[in-house]
Amino acid sequence: MAYERAISCIIDDEDRVLQHLIFWAYFYLDLPVSILFDPPDYTMNTLSTWVLLATDLLIVYTNLYMLIPRFLMQTKTRLYIGLTFASVLVGSVFNQYFDLWYNTTYFPEFEYFLVPSDWINTLVFQTSVLGTAVGLHIMKRFLRNQKRLKELEHINLKTELAFLKEQINPHFLFNALNNLYVQTRTRPNEASESVLLLSDLLRYQLYDCAKEKVYLKGELEYLQNYLKLDTIRKGNVRINFQVEGNVNGVMVAPFIFLPFIENAVKHSLSLKEESFINIVFKSFDGEIQMIVENSKGGLPPKSNQNGGIGLHNVKRRLELTYPNAHQLKIEETTDRFRVELRLSVKKTTTPIKTQQHEMHYR
Repeated sequence: MAYERAISCIIDDEDRVLQHLIFWAYFYLDLPVSILFDPPDYTMNTLSTWVLLATDLLIVYTNLYMLIPRFLMQTKTRLYIGLTFASVLVGSVFNQYFDLWYNTTYFPEFEYFLVPSDWINTLVFQTSVLGTAVGLHIMKRFLRNQKRLKELEHINLKTELAFLKEQINPHFLFNALNNLYVQTRTRPNEASESVLLLSDLLRYQLYDCAKEKVYLKGELEYLQNYLKLDTIRKGNVRINFQVEGNVNGVMVAPFIFLPFIENAVKHSLSLKEESFINIVFKSFDGEIQMIVENSKGGLPPKSNQNGGIGLHNVKRRLELTYPNAHQLKIEETTDRFRVELRLSVKKTTTPIKTQQHEMHYR
């Protein structure tokens, strides 16, 4: 946070005048001292410093606001370097000849002449002033561009996450309506219960999941209701749903687990024989572990688990929402499919107490 505040102070245009005053005061701190304390005989030193300051102002601001935008930023580097060197050279020569003119005009009793070492000192000083100004200016532009890119990445990330999240709603609704259609034809008396469950699920999606993170407890309740709805239409599936650890106060991205549960249910319910789904959630020490294991009917690996939109969606969401904070392992054999997901989340403030819930459907 302190680093970000420092960067904001550097690139904030509201402090531009103050920043420029500090910059010039650093190089010309002796100017007010000369004005206040130099005796009249040394008026020349003060006037010479004022002229040098005026020359530096012209060189620096011409470079920052004309040469850099028109040449350096347009990749005309050689032309920029040439014009920059010429401006400093002309400025240093002008200052030397001004000193010579002033001295010979107002102090004719003394003999004055150009000294190469004085010109070199002026050239080095003006080069250091300009080099420092250009370096700070380029650094400021770089930091501003980095901040802008970071803001754009954040906006793009939120847009992509919103798009991926919205994909879940029609995908889920499509499957739910298919289930209701089958149920109305096979067991119409139970259709009303399914409609109520669907209503609760849609209410959660519309109102409770508008934020970037939701409570794990609510997400698990949503998954339990989803399983009830999706298994009502078929009775030959055995589902074990277990929760271990403390889920209170733990936050997760909404619907981050749903595609794995949905995938397991879809392929288990497609079997003619009795099938099983084992779901285990563990929440300990700032980590959530989900294990989903389901039967898949003896087909060769990867022959019936194509994943579709759901799994591709959630993999991308994991990359965006939990970068370097998740582990996903998918294993497949001829008769079962297993997914293990680990998420690193903030630790809960309440003491951890092991709790376990089981759901069984037949």
